[in-house]
Amino acid sequence: MLNMEETDTPQLSGKGLELRSGDTWDEAPRRVRGLLVAINIPGYYSLPVRILALRAHSTPDLVENFDVRYLEWDNPKYAPDAPGKRIEDLLEVVAQLDPDILGFSMNIWNRDACIQVARGMKARKANVCVLVGGQEVTNSVQDYLQMVPAFDYLIDGEGELPFIDFLTAFDAATNQLVQPE
Repeated sequence: MLNMEETDTPQLSGKGLELRSGDTWDEAPRRVRGLLVAINIPGYYSLPVRILALRAHSTPDLVENFDVRYLEWDNPKYAPDAPGKRIEDLLEVVAQLDPDILGFSMNIWNRDACIQVARGMKARKANVCVLVGGQEVTNSVQDYLQMVPAFDYLIDGEGELPFIDFLTAFDAATNQLVQPE
């Protein structure tokens, strides 16, 4: 839930930055919804998506226009018997959350799952902006933008500052960067 302080800057309260299956976004005021997804090896968590969401919420120029949250999911490749943890289930959760920007922290162990969810979301919501970072795309010999048309943008290397730059340059009306670099 959001509270307005004396500065009229939206502040988080309640559930915090993490979204889970069944959660919904606060509706007022409607801001650009950024959902950072980490598809993890069971028992692990993703520090990058947590840091990026926190960074976005601690940047005064962004918090008025963007609501960036994160979602963590166990990769079913490593926990095939876990109930409700199929990639199709993740796609349903992401689709219900209806993000404007969908970001992935992509690694070798979750690459196929990230691609599957990105493709599935583009099929459901063609104008969702898909952003991918992580070890798998950093200095990669693969051209993921060419290989996976569902990916709109890549962040190469450490993402904390480039992610803020990305949001600063993002035009919600067109779902594109004003000045891509």
